[in-house]
Amino acid sequence: MTFRSLIRLGSRCLVFVLFLGAVTFFVLVAYGYRYDRQDNRLEPTGIIAVDGNYREVQVQIDGKVVARNLPVTISGVREGFHRLAVVREGFLLWSKDVQVTNGIVTSVPFVILLPTSITTAEKPILSTAGLFSSPVELVGASDEGLLFKTATDVYSYVDLLTKKKTALLLPKNTENPVFDLVSKRAYGFHGSLVRTLRLDVGAKKITVNGEDPFAYSRDGLQFLQFSSDFKEFLFYRGGEIASILVDVPQSERLFTRLGETVKRLSWYYDTRHFVLQVANKLEFCDDSFSNCYVLRELADTDSYAVTKQGITLYESKQHQVTVIPLFNGGAFLSYIFSEQVSL
Repeated sequence: MTFRSLIRLGSRCLVFVLFLGAVTFFVLVAYGYRYDRQDNRLEPTGIIAVDGNYREVQVQIDGKVVARNLPVTISGVREGFHRLAVVREGFLLWSKDVQVTNGIVTSVPFVILLPTSITTAEKPILSTAGLFSSPVELVGASDEGLLFKTATDVYSYVDLLTKKKTALLLPKNTENPVFDLVSKRAYGFHGSLVRTLRLDVGAKKITVNGEDPFAYSRDGLQFLQFSSDFKEFLFYRGGEIASILVDVPQSERLFTRLGETVKRLSWYYDTRHFVLQVANKLEFCDDSFSNCYVLRELADTDSYAVTKQGITLYESKQHQVTVIPLFNGGAFLSYIFSEQVSL
């Protein structure tokens, strides 16, 4: 074999090796691997496949724009929780916590963007200037009144018609009650159990209802919410939301895991949607947390209560209580359901 033949054979072998290496590299990238320049190596990652039908949007992962259209497949995503968001002018910010696993394609259901025009104008209903001498948190609301709590767990009911404030005594060893002012009912931790409470404004007190048989151990539970029919209870525990049904003794199920700490979670009155505070954002989500919409940002000291009309928001710095209607004659829910059916 001549020297020229050896060079030709070597060139062909080199081209083949380079081709094989390139094919291997692109196959690995297609399967979610990504090249780390700092460590000079390929590292395993995951893939997020986002379904939808939108153009000229911003698809963001942890605040970084990664695509402009939907549907889209995003590769090279590091393992762990990530905040996926879709931004479009004139629409509510869509967001979702996504857990990514190396080598796995994580599918995100059909993204539905809601126009900001669906929500109606905010309506101020009360100024708390002069009512309280210390910072308070709004923990309950109805058409007739509002319930506030101080840092030392002193509760006060404010009548919206007369603007009169009534202090309410909470039973000893009772913590974190969640109120429904329409039914004058509450549930909270009493000692080691979750118990039913009664709110009696006329008697100026909150009492434990000894006749209600419902009781559940608080072991490891961080906060509580109940449905409008008082049949289902939610507990937040270590990143998971546990659902407990009253009619099924000791029944418990975990139905979602969130990437960011939820500061507060409330059922909307239809018990198919949630209002929650994640970090400094007030969000509205479906019951699977597949579609979440950011309604507005909150200050650290802001608080809210959920009613059938929407969200009653207390802005502490402005000393103002405002109602944010979620729906205009049911248009918000109708829009969501019609979009999901038509798709």
